Amino acid sequence: RVLVVDDEVMIGEVAEAYLLGAGFEVTLTTNGTDAIQAALDMTFNLAVIDLNMPPPGGWAVLNALRTLQPGVPVVIASGFAAAAEVAARGGAALVAKPYSRDQLISVVSELLE
Repeated sequence: RVLVVDDEVMIGEVAEAYLLGAGFEVTLTTNGTDAIQAALDMTFNLAVIDLNMPPPGGWAVLNALRTLQPGVPVVIASGFAAAAEVAARGGAALVAKPYSRDQLISVVSELLE
């Protein structure tokens, strides 16, 4: 099960469609509060989190997931973050926006191997 968090509904729906098409089970949320609630309610194998969202933003969601589900790899989706910063903050990978289907599926598949 993959948690997708993006406040831009269309981008979240595209990510969801990419992942569903590749055979993943997906939970889509459009804000940090719903994402944190989802992490309280169910277990995830991986999360894809948009970085730039209204509070609680991507870093806050990452921190919450580190507490609630410590072993879950988190992919940060952003056009602004650097891979080194993502790694330093506990993210497993960075996928630069805008990303293609192949880029997203490749990162997710690699982390779930």
